[in-house]
Amino acid sequence: MLLLSCLRRLLFSLVCLGWLAGPALAVTSVYHSPNDDGLPGSTQIPAGGAQPVYLYIDGGPVSSAVGSACNDGQGDEVCGYDLELTALNGLTLSLFNADVGANLLVNFSASSMKLNGLDTQSPTPGPHRIGELLVNAVVGGEVELTSGEVVGADLGSEILPTTTLVTVPEPGQLLLLGSAIGLLVVLGRRRARW
Repeated sequence: MLLLSCLRRLLFSLVCLGWLAGPALAVTSVYHSPNDDGLPGSTQIPAGGAQPVYLYIDGGPVSSAVGSACNDGQGDEVCGYDLELTALNGLTLSLFNADVGANLLVNFSASSMKLNGLDTQSPTPGPHRIGELLVNAVVGGEVELTSGEVVGADLGSEILPTTTLVTVPEPGQLLLLGSAIGLLVVLGRRRARW
């Protein structure tokens, strides 16, 4: 009786922790990795000339344990994608270098870029580098993922939400921030004297 009770509690705990519930449904993300290491980070890039934006796509960490990816798999592999990026508020796109081995079709202009990617032969879960986008960041603005669709391991599609990939602050914003910090320093010194 005690053994049965302990087993029930253990089973209940495992289900609550998600260990027996199967793979979680990951949400695919497209992002800028500031250190070009596959990890998302700050979306802010400095103003001044051409700045690199390292584009990555990540469907999630789970491999297809049942079925095969890009057929009837149940993992987080990304088998294909259709993305549109747009430069807004004065930014322009200057160059795109696709990652070596990336199977991409690219339609590129100074204001937008469309990418069609495909990897049905050997998709793996986790982050994948799409390529390096050079952005002319002379004035403030942003680069957005304005539309996107991803095909997963089970050949189902996922519509991606509009997302800001990178922002370049307006020069006035930096001046205002610097002024506010300077004012705080002056006030702090005044209080220290009292």
